[in-house]
Amino acid sequence: MKFLYTILASLAVSSVYSYSTRDDCASQYAEVQDCLSYITLSKDKHAEECKVLTSEKCSKFINDPFSVLSKCKDDATIKAALGDEFKDTLKYLLIAGCSTDEDKKDCPITSFVIGESFDFTNVVSESCKSKSCSDALNSYLDYTMKLTGEDETFKKMKEELNADACVKQQKSSSNSDNKSDNKSDNKSDNKSDNSSDARLTAKISGSLLLSLLIAYAFLI
Repeated sequence: MKFLYTILASLAVSSVYSYSTRDDCASQYAEVQDCLSYITLSKDKHAEECKVLTSEKCSKFINDPFSVLSKCKDDATIKAALGDEFKDTLKYLLIAGCSTDEDKKDCPITSFVIGESFDFTNVVSESCKSKSCSDALNSYLDYTMKLTGEDETFKKMKEELNADACVKQQKSSSNSDNKSDNKSDNKSDNKSDNSSDARLTAKISGSLLLSLLIAYAFLI
């Protein structure tokens, strides 16, 4: 997984740097270069990298690249390289790679992406325990389906994620001290036939998902 992020970082950095021919544009790019260099999201330096990626400077760059690279906005090639697909992909990778729950612990989808867990089958059920993680996984699945089409696997995962049994388990910042009284019932409900089928398929396809997304985003 880290290897895929390294490829993505290299592509993103080289695409911008190679086109930064004007000194004023290159100078501005140098100020945000670490926002792209840290996309590797390595397991060992994950916390440090996410701290950089979610900083005010990098957040501003990711949300609106030309608010930072104002000297580059007249360059048609750079403008194309840093278009909506670039922004959407970086936002998506941040959701997948730097999402935390209400206690600032990595969300299940993040643990999977950075390689702490290689089992995608429990990502939905574990995400149900946190509203922040449920929201992050919803966004992850939405973006996945946007790129790959509304695959039945991911549709079923979203159905499980948004089902009452999952929502009742969620811990949010406003009710972090509350526990669901129906915990045992929720566990039973979460093991429906549909969710089992979705998880089985996800287990097979999950490890291939990011490579597909990266290839799609940068090669079309």
